[in-house]
Formats: sequence, C-alpha cells, structure tokens
Amino acid sequence: MTLSGLESLLTGRTLCDRYRVGPVIGRGGMGVVYQGLDTRLQRPVAIKVLSLNLPDPRAESILRSRLAREGRIAAGIRHPNVVAVFDHGTDPTLQLDFLVMELLEGEDVARRIKRAGVPTLATSIDIFRWAADGLAAGHRVGLVHRDIKPANLFLESGARSGEPTLKVLDFGIAQAGPDADMTVTVAGDAPHPLSPAFASLEQLSGASRLTPASDVYSLGAVAYYLITGQRAFRSSEPPEVRSELRQSLRALKEDTRLPGSLVSTIERCLAEDPAQRFPSAEELLGSLRELHARSGYAGAGASIGLTSAESGASVGVAHSEHRASVEAARVENPASAAPDRDSGGVAAANPDAVERNPPVWQPRLTRAAEKTLPGLLGGSVVAALAGLITETPGMVVLSVIAAMVLLPWFIHRRRGRGSARFAILATAVVTMLAIALMRGGVGDAGGYSFVTIVQLVMASAASWLSAAPPPPPQVQAEAEAPSSNLRDSW
Repeated sequence: MTLSGLESLLTGRTLCDRYRVGPVIGRGGMGVVYQGLDTRLQRPVAIKVLSLNLPDPRAESILRSRLAREGRIAAGIRHPNVVAVFDHGTDPTLQLDFLVMELLEGEDVARRIKRAGVPTLATSIDIFRWAADGLAAGHRVGLVHRDIKPANLFLESGARSGEPTLKVLDFGIAQAGPDADMTVTVAGDAPHPLSPAFASLEQLSGASRLTPASDVYSLGAVAYYLITGQRAFRSSEPPEVRSELRQSLRALKEDTRLPGSLVSTIERCLAEDPAQRFPSAEELLGSLRELHARSGYAGAGASIGLTSAESGASVGVAHSEHRASVEAARVENPASAAPDRDSGGVAAANPDAVERNPPVWQPRLTRAAEKTLPGLLGGSVVAALAGLITETPGMVVLSVIAAMVLLPWFIHRRRGRGSARFAILATAVVTMLAIALMRGGVGDAGGYSFVTIVQLVMASAASWLSAAPPPPPQVQAEAEAPSSNLRDSW
C-alpha cells in the first residue's frame, strides 16, 4: 500500500492492536516515520510504516516476506552502535507493513556538518570506527545495509558520558545477505535505497546482489567526506566515478598531514574491484583499531573506550537501563518529547536541514541528461557549421547561445568539480563581450572560431576557479585536544 498523501490519516490509529501512531516525524526512502507508543510496554517508539507500492501482488508478497525476514534479523542485533529494532509486522486491517524502533534524540552527521562544518580529524576517525563497528554487527548476521551515508549515521544527544554516541540507522530495510536463499530480487519498481553520492560502483551499475564490501565502499566515501569536506565523486555513472575517484585518492595521498595508514585504509575501502576492498566491516574495523592505537588520537571516543565488540555488550546493558528510565519519564509526561524529528525516527535540532533521498526519477533524469549532453553539444556545432555554409547568421547565433549553456555544463560534469551555474554565467558574460568586441561579426568562420575558443577557455577557467579546495584536515595537535564526547569535540 502506498502512503503518498495519506500520512496524516494514520495519526491516532493503532497498528496490530499495540502500536499507537503519533505525529509524522520524518520521511525516508521507503516510507514514513511516526512517533508512536508501544501500549503494551508503555514506552515511546519510532514507527516506520513502509510503502511497498508494487503493481504486482505476487511481487509485493515476496518483498513483504523478505522485509519480515530482515526485520527479524535486524531485531536480533544488539549493539551500542546500531539503532535497535524492536518489532515488525503487517497490520491486518490496514495492510500496512511497519518496523518499530527505538526513539532517539539528536541529529545525524549530515545535519551536524551543515550546522557546524566538518569535524576534527580525531572525531572523523571516531565516527569512521564507530560506524564500522555498527556495520560489522549487521554483517555478522548476514545483513547488507545498502545505504550508508552521513544522514544514516546518527549522533545521539541523550547518551551519557561513557556511552557510545553514534548509531547506524535503517538496518531494518537492508538487503539480506549475498546467499541465494537470503536475497529476493523483485522485478518492477521494488524499493531500492540508494544515495548516489555515497553508493558503491556495484549499486551504480545496477547490481541486484550486494556483498558487505559494498557497504565498506560507501563508508569509505563517507570517511573521505568527513576528512576533506568534499565528496570523493559527484557523477552517478561508473566510468566517470572511477575517473573522479582516482583524482580524489591521488590528492588524498599527496596530503602529508594525514596518517599514511588512514589514507591507505580509505584507499582500500574505495577500491574499484570489490575483491580488493575489506571483505566486510569486521576486517575494516580491525584496521581502524590498529590506526587508533598507533596514532594515539585522544578524540571523541577516548573516554568511551570502545575497542572491541565484546566491550559493547556491557555498555549496551547500561544503555538499555538508561533508556528505560528516560522512556518511563516520557510516559508520565508525553509533552516532554521533542516535537521536531528527522527521517530516521529521532529528535532533530533543525527540521529544515533534513537530507532526504532523491526521488526515483531524479538520478534517472540526470543520467539521461548526461548521456544526451555530448550529442546536444555536437549538434550545436553542426548547426553552426551549417549556418556558416549556407550563410545563415541566425543559425550560428543560436548555436553560440546553446553552447553558452551546454559547454560549461559539459566541462563541469566531466571534471566533477566546481559550480556549473557559475561557469554558465561567466561563459555567457564573456561571450557577450566577445560578440560586442567583434561588433556582431559572429556570422563568419573567423568570428565563430574566436567565440568558440573564448567559450572553451572561459568555461574551463570558471569550472576550475569555482572548485573550492578541500579544507585542510585538522593537525594531530588539534585532534589530541581532550574531549568527552562528539558534541564537545566537533
């Protein structure tokens, strides 16, 4: 069942005679998140109502079965760096599938960066390590997350000193493992969580089965973003992504301020061939622990001391007890719950800054435009030549105007850096000045050649000038400043 336009109608209803639905607190890639109440245990929860929206009833049944299986697996994960999934089900009356999760307070990493900028190097390494720890917990039980990005790494503001403050969100809608009996490929418009900015090459290529190495790649892209403030790649086409990655990793290796072991770890995460990456987050975590131990960073996680999965068990007990006391207080005073929450079912400091998955059509439209762009640009050149041959100045002028938009955009997409809007504007201004300088003589071969060269030079220069250099990573002395948690060390 689709929820489009019907989200608010669920408020006040009770799913499966147990979970009372409250206000909408966010919208994700596969459904709507509500604040809710578990009436049996009298605790506040986050309820993610899934929107399958498949035209084929058989395909919907298969997908529902898969989600139920994955919900059971996700509910079995008990780890301090993974948001807890309490329950899953299908309401028999409304025929709605849902997941019940713990209700967190805080903000995700994407929102924090928008508000406070990139973190220190020490905090970036801690986020990298904690996220790998949470991912490893899912990989151990056969879950592949598929959508690791800053918006799915949550900084919990309600955590006490000495407890982990980062959680991986949305394991409940992950793909169940690479085994044939754990993976269901549904034809048609099956939900497919995907954030092109951090998606693996396999995902961008349309692979139906993903391994844990795909998550490792995405986490490596997130780490690159945390450390440099820039995305490792901007295109959504694998050939362009490979080219951009090589440039990004080359720049990363040339920065002498970064520990060599950190650079090599990120480089291995972002390897083009999945076989050359860390096979799972478990192996990545081992490398990050080594890095943390050798470098001596006393960052956000120093006081927490999460050095192994085993140490997380005792922390998880204390965390559960703390959550129980907080939840009990909320039941007595429901008005104390924060009203503004984000797409992960958690409290948010700034609801206007939520990072959402793009609509399904958006990446498809972008890819289609990128594929037709060279042809359109070539067509404008052919039109200009035809205008010169037939002595039709109007055709030449129209092609020049088209090139003012197409050429800067083409260069911007090929380079993957800079501002396309700035390049288009600058090229337009310089083109007009060139035409004015020639006093309208663009209709002849010499004038057209001059304007074309001016456009090419200006488009390249504008794209290069508007590509802001990545902010310098924090030096080790700054990273070693004492801090108690992520909120203090950002």
